[in-house]
Amino acid sequence: MRRLHRNSGFTLIEIMIAIAIIAIGIFGVMSLIITVMKGNTLSKRVTTATTIAQDKMED
Repeated sequence: MRRLHRNSGFTLIEIMIAIAIIAIGIFGVMSLIITVMKGNTLSKRVTTATTIAQDKMED
């Protein structure tokens, strides 16, 4: 009887491509997080400046 040989594993190139795709996705998410954090910091500064300006105008 003949046995059929099946390739059920992943090749090295398939694993490398999967890692590259995951790395690109992680890089995109990290870039988005950094942008959001910068926007949050800017928003806090503007809010603080506005509050100080309003306090000065009320005096």
